[in-house]
Amino acid sequence: MDSFGENSILVEGGKRTNTLVAKTKCKILSMSRENIQASLGGSIKNTLRKNMVWKIISESKVYQNNPNLKWK
Repeated sequence: MDSFGENSILVEGGKRTNTLVAKTKCKILSMSRENIQASLGGSIKNTLRKNMVWKIISESKVYQNNPNLKWK
């Protein structure tokens, strides 16, 4: 799953910065900033930061090659 539009939801009144064109048929989910905020139950910025950190850690060779490391 890919996502886009983060810039426009991070800042209230944020502007769209990219245009995307699908190469194949796809389904798009559109959510307002308010609905995303309500769904996350907290700060959008903090949730995106946590997800980014988790992605970096989980894709690192150190994490993948060490069975003793666990995400808490």
